[in-house]
Amino acid sequence: MGPFDVARESIFGAASEEDWHPLSLGGFFREGWDEPFVNAPEGSKGAPKQPWLLSGTGHFVRSMTLDFFYTNGMTDNLGLLLNGTPWSPVKPNTGGNEYNADVSVFLPINRRLEFEIVAPFIAANGRGRNGRGWAGNFGDLAVGSRFLLVDQRDFSMVAVLTTRTPTGDTVNGNAVSFVTPAAEFWWNFAPKWVARGLTGVNILTSSRSATDVYFNKLSVGRYLTDKDARFFKQLAVFGTVVTLSDVRGSKGHISDVYLAPGLRFGLDRDQKWFVQSAIQVPVSGPHPYAYQAAFSLVKMY
Repeated sequence: MGPFDVARESIFGAASEEDWHPLSLGGFFREGWDEPFVNAPEGSKGAPKQPWLLSGTGHFVRSMTLDFFYTNGMTDNLGLLLNGTPWSPVKPNTGGNEYNADVSVFLPINRRLEFEIVAPFIAANGRGRNGRGWAGNFGDLAVGSRFLLVDQRDFSMVAVLTTRTPTGDTVNGNAVSFVTPAAEFWWNFAPKWVARGLTGVNILTSSRSATDVYFNKLSVGRYLTDKDARFFKQLAVFGTVVTLSDVRGSKGHISDVYLAPGLRFGLDRDQKWFVQSAIQVPVSGPHPYAYQAAFSLVKMY
């Protein structure tokens, strides 16, 4: 197959698990580039490869997601991103509460390359420029290139390079440019148990008074049901530890630590529709009263 045929099949094809085979790091430059995307089978210990909210992914997926975030109890003190994702708003100086919603798409081109597009269609926070009311605008668009380094039955690893463009407004903590290199992994280490992680750095490329943020995420969770359950199909409960550190010093070399318990479950036996939710609370850093609640609806295609 030519590259355009591979891309078309990756985006619109059946993506059958029967066509899956392992990919190794040693074969990165010679394997998978001329093969269309396929869904990976469950790990040998029974855990499916599915993304979790506010966690690193660590594998390829073909999906569209509607995400909603609410941040409560913003303060006026110095602070970093409330979320390690490169498109998340920088903490605005206006305080108050904050709402954000986005549409994200994972678009595989072949078995080694996929793109992630995140379009935050609303970023709103209380106490706008006039000190009262709400200020709502489009957020900062982000596009990521994702490279599948390893794809084994029980382990996978992905390298990511994301570019954030300043399409939003400063009053919402947007209008920021970042380049973000990162690495993710996924590991089915025990029956129905999964560990996944993410490490990366948001490198500021604009003159906006944000900062460079080094971030890490480590998630551990377990699947409690399978796809044949009457309710809550493939229910997964998980916990994530998030650390954010100002490595530039623009925010006083602040470091934040968050805990984010969450869950995910399917709505249909075909494993096409999923619901996710999580809540992120600070345990260290300059946000003692803030928390972030997140909800998303996922369509696998």
